[in-house]
Amino acid sequence: MSASLHIREAQGHDTSAIASIYNEYVGNGTMDLDPKSAEYFNTFLESKSVREACYVAELEGNIIGYSIIKQYSDREGYRLTAETSTYLNSNYVRRGFGRLIKSHMLEVCKTLGIKHIVAKIWTSNQSSIAFHESLGYTTVGVQNRIGFVDGQWQDVTIMQYLVDS
Repeated sequence: MSASLHIREAQGHDTSAIASIYNEYVGNGTMDLDPKSAEYFNTFLESKSVREACYVAELEGNIIGYSIIKQYSDREGYRLTAETSTYLNSNYVRRGFGRLIKSHMLEVCKTLGIKHIVAKIWTSNQSSIAFHESLGYTTVGVQNRIGFVDGQWQDVTIMQYLVDS
């Protein structure tokens, strides 16, 4: 792993790279069935709330991954809860970069006042579940047959991370 990894807040000019990375997982790890455009992510950046954020991981000038913090619900009682996602370019998985960006995201959540973080992961993605467990997430349940992708039902494991007070 290179010491030149730089994690920074995403900007509008990053959205093409973010979309490209995300689209690697469309229909294979996400319930989205259609690719997302750079404009889709740009809209998020422009309209995000004060408790939402997006960070990119940049290596030698190339964006290799990103992490996004989204509000869990628009209901006020959930204001201290967020849902998170982290994606890496497939050429950079299992090299420690995901841990760096996800750990950074957890710290950002603390600064945003978020107390409860939710991750939704395809149950078949046991490596992602194990990765989240290694960061302190716990499984709170499985939603059976909640998504239908490529002719197959997908179960989703719901995990949570409780931020220290």
